[in-house]
Amino acid sequence: MAKEGEGDERWIVNDLGITGRNVGRWHWTDEDVLPWCKNELKQRFKNVELLSKGNMRITTTSSVTTKGEASIMNRKRKLIAIYELDVEIGWTGKLLLGDPSEMTDEDSEKCIVAKGKIKLPYISQEIDQGSDFEINIEMDSSCKKQEHKMIKEALRTEGATTIKKIVNEFLLALRDGANVREKYQLWEEQEQNLKVSSSRGTSSSEQPPSEIDPETGVSKNVTEVVLGAGGGHVPEEQKKKVEIKITEKFKGAPLPKIFEFFTEPAIISQYTQSKAESEKKTGGKFSLFNGKVTGTFVEFTPNQKIVQKWRFDDWPEKATSTVTLTFTDSGNGETIVKLHQVDIPYKDSNGYYVKEKLRVDGLKTSLRELR
Repeated sequence: MAKEGEGDERWIVNDLGITGRNVGRWHWTDEDVLPWCKNELKQRFKNVELLSKGNMRITTTSSVTTKGEASIMNRKRKLIAIYELDVEIGWTGKLLLGDPSEMTDEDSEKCIVAKGKIKLPYISQEIDQGSDFEINIEMDSSCKKQEHKMIKEALRTEGATTIKKIVNEFLLALRDGANVREKYQLWEEQEQNLKVSSSRGTSSSEQPPSEIDPETGVSKNVTEVVLGAGGGHVPEEQKKKVEIKITEKFKGAPLPKIFEFFTEPAIISQYTQSKAESEKKTGGKFSLFNGKVTGTFVEFTPNQKIVQKWRFDDWPEKATSTVTLTFTDSGNGETIVKLHQVDIPYKDSNGYYVKEKLRVDGLKTSLRELR
């Protein structure tokens, strides 16, 4: 046994830190960014002037609350934002019945003050950037004068422009990766440094430097991967093919709507935030994730069964997987979806895309209006 400090460096396993946990980001990761959303919306909305026109001025207060869910998903350097937020903002408006220079004097009988809340009940990835989203203006019950109503109406019609602008700027930052992008950029730098240090540490008498595949993060010099426990090897066929079976039950969601979730291009594009195409017929073609996934419908029976042949563009040549989806109405307001996928290349055994489509949490957003 070698003495301490005299071991062969080629056999020492180094701690790669966070870069060694998901090399190349091959597996999907899910980062909770709701705390970031809460802080970001508060900073963007607190004490903002929404309207200043003539003798009327409307601003937000420092009261900004955000509820809901928000996460950033990452795989192979692609970031996808999934979110459903409910935002509530305090506001106050002043209407001066005299000289505008006295606007700040709230105690003056000539200054009418209205207060209330701005509610944005549904900000979701389903809403396209720049599209209209629901804005509800509420006013305190104590504000009953006609002047109070004038302030509220001005906020609803003219102040909404500023509200939309702030929300859309926030969504740009969220969809760009929120505070997660910087973390992944740091990982990239760490991986590059690791590659440089590894190549420098190899002399001419040793093995040539191991080139890292940028897609998988695995050394291209590796000729065999040990997959079995306890040092055993998994048979060749098991390395190549994997099978997935999933059963999910959805309460309160009509079967036809669940079926559309898997077949309608517009709906698929919403929750994947990428281009999707689907010829809904036996023999029809489909593509997902901007062409990353392509295939054909071997069988297409509306509201009953789908059989697909599909493949990822980075799978081995000619490799295809068969996906069978069956849809059943239990009769008690519950839709049952069963998925059976076979012939999956082992490296994609996580089957993330298929599993994610069937996740109940993932369906909450898309089925919100159907329940």
